[in-house]
Amino acid sequence: MNPPWSAVAVTENGVKVSANAKSSIIKADIVVIALGMEPDRSLADKVKKIGVKFYTVGDCAGNGGGIAKAVKEGAHAGMVI
Repeated sequence: MNPPWSAVAVTENGVKVSANAKSSIIKADIVVIALGMEPDRSLADKVKKIGVKFYTVGDCAGNGGGIAKAVKEGAHAGMVI
């Protein structure tokens, strides 16, 4: 099921979303990107190159272990930030 909107960009103020040729910003201090079913480390590699502090969890972290481990890693990252 797809939502009726699309995330267009992450900005310094939050997430820019678009629907029906209209766009708006959902204000946020922190944005967590969780997508796909297969780990894709390309974004993590790019972010690491520019020196931004970030956390990977679950399959993207390369640790395997299933959903319970991913939730625990995500909770830990959330408490740290």
